[in-house]
Amino acid sequence: MKRTSKYLILLLLIIFSVRGFILSIEYEFHGNPKKIKESEEIMISHLDSKGYGRGDILAIKGIYNFTAPGGRKYGGSFVLKDTLEYYEYELHNGKVFELDDIPEK
Repeated sequence: MKRTSKYLILLLLIIFSVRGFILSIEYEFHGNPKKIKESEEIMISHLDSKGYGRGDILAIKGIYNFTAPGGRKYGGSFVLKDTLEYYEYELHNGKVFELDDIPEK
């Protein structure tokens, strides 16, 4: 019984370490889903400051760019109902950087 419990504990430790390794690789290439959602919320608040409400945004999609330098990995794109044009943005250390000129409302 004692020997079986040692093997079981060892097996659990191996499973958890492999799981942690896989999750770290996934976050490296696909990004942290919470931070992607946070980047979308930051952009929505930025659009609020430009006069656009949540109802004016047709679609918004946050992305993670693993090839970008450290502080610029998160960004995304969105479509406004008024213009039906595609706009892109990046977050540089938490600040919004517009890749396309977003018109004021």
